[in-house]
Amino acid sequence: MEVLWRAKSPLSVAEVRSGLHTRSESLSYSTIKAVLNNLSQKGHVVKRSAGKSNVFAAATTRSEFESLVVSTVLSSLLRSYREPVIAHFVDELNADKEMLDQLERMIDQKRRRKGKQ
Repeated sequence: MEVLWRAKSPLSVAEVRSGLHTRSESLSYSTIKAVLNNLSQKGHVVKRSAGKSNVFAAATTRSEFESLVVSTVLSSLLRSYREPVIAHFVDELNADKEMLDQLERMIDQKRRRKGKQ
């Protein structure tokens, strides 16, 4: 995705592979093509024909993609391990007073919005 976000126009599989720099030696053309096709099927990448090959472009911004990934992972974890996930999250934030304060503000905002409904 990083290569596609940096691109000014849609890229071929070969262009994506070359954009991966040092990691491209370990990733085959067919692997990159399969990943791009999977991302296209999931709606994260737009795929279109360009002659005999296809080109790919990001369909979402980095922020949208990151939000979706975090939401998907956390939703799954919270469904299966709600209490340990929340406890770990609070423990991690407790080390940083500013982050803990931010969490408290966010909880307060959510409660106020819920109360107005």
